[in-house]
Amino acid sequence: MKALSRQRGQLLIIYLSTLFIGGSSLALGLLSTGKPLDDLVEAIETMVPAGDRQTRTLRLLDQWGEEGEARQEDYQQQRERLLELLEDHATSRTQFESEIELLLETDKSTASLLLDIQYELRENLTAAEWQQLMTE
Repeated sequence: MKALSRQRGQLLIIYLSTLFIGGSSLALGLLSTGKPLDDLVEAIETMVPAGDRQTRTLRLLDQWGEEGEARQEDYQQQRERLLELLEDHATSRTQFESEIELLLETDKSTASLLLDIQYELRENLTAAEWQQLMTE
C-alpha cells in the first residue's frame, strides 16, 4: 500500500509539473516527431502532392490543433482547481485525490486521441512520406 501511495505521489509531481509548464501533449502540437504543428503542416504541403490525400492529411492536422486548443482549456481549468486546493488548508486528501483521478482520466483520453490521430495520419501517408516526416 505504501508503494502505491509513493507511486501516486510521483505521478502527482509529474502531472503537476506538466500542468504548470503548459498543459497537454496535444496542446503542444507535437506528434512523435517532436515538431510543432506548423512545421508538420508545412512538411505535408511540401511532401504530399496536392489532392484528396493532402486535403485529408491537412484536415487531420487541423483536428489535432483544434483538439489541442480544447484540451488546453481543460488543462487550464484543472490547473486552477489544483492550485485552489493546494492553497486551501481545509482540502481533504479525498478531494485532492479526486482531482488527481480526473487529471489521470483526462490525460488517458488525451493520449488515446493523440494515438488515434497519429495512426490515421500514418495511414494517409506513404511509407517514404512517413519516414521523411519522422526524420526531417
